Amino acid sequence: MWVFPCYPLTMLLFPVILSLLICFAARIAKSKSSDIKLALINFIVVYLLIVMSVYVYDFYLQYKVSTFDLNGDGVISNTESIPEYLEYSSRLTNDVGRNFAPITGFIFAFSCSVFFYLLLRLRKMGAHKS
Repeated sequence: MWVFPCYPLTMLLFPVILSLLICFAARIAKSKSSDIKLALINFIVVYLLIVMSVYVYDFYLQYKVSTFDLNGDGVISNTESIPEYLEYSSRLTNDVGRNFAPITGFIFAFSCSVFFYLLLRLRKMGAHKS
């Protein structure tokens, strides 16, 4: 049985790579944006990416659970309840992480943005010393 992959390491590496892309895009564009402005853009993008990916995964699980309702009455009967339905239903109802995604997403996006801001400052400090 194939289940939608949601690997935590992949979900966390993507915002970090996106942060680096924002930095390189600003450098290529030679924009005069301040470091704090780039860090704020980074925060917003990473936060929205985390929260939206959680909602997409939640909609996916709701869709998969609803596909097992063969007669369309909104209730899963004993004839419709199969092990695959139980797996998706369990994933849908027993995941507290999706409920706390706005909070944990804020914390992760904030820490990622602080790290991003510090890297930008170090880069500028290194450029002034050269």
